[in-house]
Amino acid sequence: MKRITFCAERLPNGEAVRPIPIDFDKSPHLICQGGTGTGKSVASLLTTAKISQLPGSQVFILDFKNDVDTFKFCHGKDCRYWRFRDCETGLEKYYNLLQDELASDEDCGPRPVRWLWIDELGSWLLNSDKKTADSIRAKIATILMMGRSRRFFVQTSVQRAQAELFSQGSRDNYSVCLGMGNLTKESASVLGFSRDEFLPITEIGGGHLIIGGRQYPVQIPYIGPRGMARMKEDILKALMRNDEN
Repeated sequence: MKRITFCAERLPNGEAVRPIPIDFDKSPHLICQGGTGTGKSVASLLTTAKISQLPGSQVFILDFKNDVDTFKFCHGKDCRYWRFRDCETGLEKYYNLLQDELASDEDCGPRPVRWLWIDELGSWLLNSDKKTADSIRAKIATILMMGRSRRFFVQTSVQRAQAELFSQGSRDNYSVCLGMGNLTKESASVLGFSRDEFLPITEIGGGHLIIGGRQYPVQIPYIGPRGMARMKEDILKALMRNDEN
């Protein structure tokens, strides 16, 4: 996969100095943790937009909270976007697509990336009954553990990535961990961040990244209105793209 960049390493003075490239074929799955107003949504949009620019890539979005500010551009479109209770349908479709790929012996050559963005997983599970929540966790665990070879990658955004959100130790399959804002000791520890290496966050878009076992202080770039419109246009194309186009 062509390596993508969505953040830059940040110096103690706040200056962003070096883009950090990520190859999701080698470091599959991204979890983004952060509170309201930290830049978590922009980071997730930017990453998804970069993936959307890859040839043949297909994007799937599960938006349980029906976040109009972030996903209004998807509303009313015939695309792979599901909100509120329909998220179960979207997850089922993505899961079944992976099962079909795993069961197939056909060599189709290089596979396109299929990118699943699960927004606010904690809210989804909290508002589901136990049977449904267990089913959601089990499907996500299978995707995280089995998806890499078929280029099925998951981006999950959460307020806090506590272990109860995941089953069978599947949280450990996120190779890229992004913590936005000034994380508390408890929030940092759940994803393996060392607060001894933290730099203070003084502006929106600042955070810390773990990839390949290394921790970086990072800054997500500011995206103006025109840039945001282009990003959402790229994402919408990938939400509507099928195997023929």
